[in-house]
Amino acid sequence: MADFHELLKKRIVYELPGMERCNVVKNRVYKTVEEKDLLLDIYYPADMLDGEQRPAVVCVHGLGPAEFVEHIKDSGQYVSWGQAIAASGLIAVTFNHRSPDEHTSLRDVGTDVDELVVHVRQQAPQLQIDKERLAIWACSAGVPLGIRSALRGTPSFVKCLVAYYGPLDLEPFKVRWHLTEDEIREFSATTYLEEAASKLAPMLITKAGLDFPGLNVTTDHFIKEASAKNVTLDFMTHPGGQHAFDVLDNVARSREIIQRTLAFLKTSLISSSSLRV
Repeated sequence: MADFHELLKKRIVYELPGMERCNVVKNRVYKTVEEKDLLLDIYYPADMLDGEQRPAVVCVHGLGPAEFVEHIKDSGQYVSWGQAIAASGLIAVTFNHRSPDEHTSLRDVGTDVDELVVHVRQQAPQLQIDKERLAIWACSAGVPLGIRSALRGTPSFVKCLVAYYGPLDLEPFKVRWHLTEDEIREFSATTYLEEAASKLAPMLITKAGLDFPGLNVTTDHFIKEASAKNVTLDFMTHPGGQHAFDVLDNVARSREIIQRTLAFLKTSLISSSSLRV
């Protein structure tokens, strides 16, 4: 895989006409913690009208060293995902959250995501967002954060969850991530499958065939269990894909998965209801 600094420059390998014509509101503060502002950006479709509300996709990034994630919403990956989502007719919200360290637990990081969602919903009229129609898109080590926000308590306003190449069960990562048993349960998709399978939002899950074997085992197990419980689920594999295939593997399968993801988001957020004006 490319090093962190090279990875930050890379855009997704799928382009839509007019992607870069979207309107962007940058660096809005959604939370201040330890005298540090946590910021969000909002990507609006170019044809948004004054007073119009549209559904939004909240993009949850992964975990890593502070110097990598501190400004990750400004990376090529998140800028281009925001643009692609906006070009698809939806609003995209990208943001920075903390990563676990000696002073910050995974649960602390989870509260960042919680407060981002609360901020978006409370400020929805001003932001022109339909607060009852949100999607959660998460990738890599951000998937457990997205899982918790989308599935815990089965919130009615979360209409779907997209999980790209991330762990769906944290038990295998207990030692490496220094996790408590409560954190494992709280941030694992398997927990919510056991608790409320019939009420879970539709999910799209992707798997990179060349990814870490321990990570892919959690995906395979979850897919098997979710299928047995008749959960609404789309599953897309990328047999030759690396971790972060959406920016690293410029091949047809990567583009197909991204295209299908955008269609899944539109179907989940728009097709079931007309837009509000």
